[in-house]
Amino acid sequence: STGTTISGTTAKTMKYVDDVLIIQTLSLVKNPNGGNNNVVRISYEVKNTSLTSKNIGIRIMIDTMLGSNDGAPFKVSGRSVEYEQEFSGKSIPRTYQALDNLTNPVLTATGYTYYDNLVRPDKVQFVNWGNIRGSSWNYSIDSSERVTYDSAAAFYFNESTVAPNQSKFASSYYGAYNREVTSKRDAFDYDSKTYYKDLAVLCAKMAAFAYEDYQYNSSNDYFFNVKDS
Repeated sequence: STGTTISGTTAKTMKYVDDVLIIQTLSLVKNPNGGNNNVVRISYEVKNTSLTSKNIGIRIMIDTMLGSNDGAPFKVSGRSVEYEQEFSGKSIPRTYQALDNLTNPVLTATGYTYYDNLVRPDKVQFVNWGNIRGSSWNYSIDSSERVTYDSAAAFYFNESTVAPNQSKFASSYYGAYNREVTSKRDAFDYDSKTYYKDLAVLCAKMAAFAYEDYQYNSSNDYFFNVKDS
């Protein structure tokens, strides 16, 4: 059946689009840097329930508003990101940070693009939410466009052929920034090597789905775009 179910710290939503079953799961998982269940795992299973193969790609989008700052800038591998930027292939960072203020942050979130090399995005974009929200799939960044008006992060999992009764998977992680427990060093400076599992906490909150024809996410917390072609 379709709809949303909540059990403990896991929320699952299922919906059909053109003989494709999309299962979105938001769950709190353990933070290896502190042992608390304070990391939000955002995951998708997209199952082809038709009798023919389909080309399916997945785009996960996160509106990274922090506190009252809807245009939270980013830090990627220790460098500030205030304009739209794209990473692909081996250049994709394992972690990134969103801050309510670059010089004196009060709120900082950490995102984790992948846990391992099994399911990792093909492309990551840090963008202006107002621009990407209206695009149905492959958004082209504008390096002169500031993200600090309304920031967002997008994670692309390229199209691949999914046979009948088979599934495509994608996931991302998002939460609150931690300093390393023992040394108190700043994870901004040690991004992917020392702090590749320095994840974070936010609230697990169900989001609206969005599909090939864009549907507005009224919650403004998370936005997920799943393309079926």
